[in-house]
Order: sequence, then structure tokens, then C-alpha cells
Amino acid sequence: ELLETIGWSPGAGFAHLPVHLARLTRCAAFYGFPLDQVRVREQLDAAARALRASEDELPGDGRWRVRLCIDAEGGVSVSSTQIVLAGSVQPVMLAAEPVRHDDAHLRFKTTRRGIYERAAASVPEGVEVLLWNDLGHVTESSIANLVYELDGRRFTPPLSDGVLPGVLREVLLGEGQIEERSLPTAELPRVQKLHLVNGLRGWRRAELRAR
Repeated sequence: ELLETIGWSPGAGFAHLPVHLARLTRCAAFYGFPLDQVRVREQLDAAARALRASEDELPGDGRWRVRLCIDAEGGVSVSSTQIVLAGSVQPVMLAAEPVRHDDAHLRFKTTRRGIYERAAASVPEGVEVLLWNDLGHVTESSIANLVYELDGRRFTPPLSDGVLPGVLREVLLGEGQIEERSLPTAELPRVQKLHLVNGLRGWRRAELRAR
């Protein structure tokens, strides 16, 4: 199934929704799935109304992860789970094996998660995996894009390295906050700061651990 995970909160509604829907449209075109945009918006609006109606009964700060799936016949399903944001630095470690930089499936968000699950299984529990490719370039984590600071500038690996076009990544590039640049694994010791970024959790500091 095609997949989008969208942040929602009572005050702000859906975060970066136009960017999510544009990415979903590209994904549907690549896989040849029918996509009814009207039906998608109706289902998302219904999910938002249900969350608002139960707001007073919900624990926490009201941040939600809304999971939108489209199947091969164009069927739409939406589910919601609460987000708990961790405030500490996230430990990360390189995966045991590389991915192929030219694997087209890495460029689209779907429920086909085998590559990410195998990579995540190669690092200890509580550590987020960093993928790297057959060119020797670090690409992303299993759930977030990577931003790294080097020589006073912020970079993110390019899509050509086999990277998912994350929603927050796209926004940051459009605003000129980050630039595209490959990150060879040999350069990791020179990196001043590592960040994990996605539209659901925002920015998280990361700390590299050796294998």
C-alpha cells in the first residue's frame, strides 16, 4: 500500500498536508495506483473531526500520527495513534549492510518496509539505524531524513543516493535552510552535528555510535 504518516494537532490541524498529498500523488503515479484526492480529503477530514470530538478525553499534549494508506484498487484507510516525543539525544549506528543507491523503491513511502526492518534489526535495541549505500554514502535512518552540520553549513544527502523525499526535508530545502550533499561514511568523524528530521517528529539530535 502507499503510505503517508501525517502529524495532526488540535491547534494546527494537519502538518504540511499539501506536501504530503503531492508526494502521495507522485507515488501513486509511479506504482500505477488509482488515487481519488476527494475521497482522501474526506477521510482525513473525518479523522480530524473524530480527534477534535474526543479531545477532552485524550491524554497527553494532543499530538497525533495519522496513517493514510492507499491500496492497489484505490481504497483509502486512515488510522490515528498518539505521538510521544522523546527529548533526549537519539543514538544512531550504521546498518550492517548497504542498500542500493539506484533502488527506486527507496524513493517512495509504502508499506513495503523489508529493507528498513532488516537494517533496524542489525543495530541494538534503542539505537536508530543509519542506512548507507553501495557508493559508501550515508543516506537516512529507517524513519527520518538526515541533516548534518559541516564547516558551519547544514546538508542533507541527495535523492540520487537512494533517499526518501521526506516532507520536512522538502520544506527545509525550499526555505534554503539546508543544502544537498552526499555524506561519505569516511567523513562521519568530521561531522559537527547530526540531526534526524521528519514531518511527524520535527528535529531530533543524533549521536553516532560505533558498530
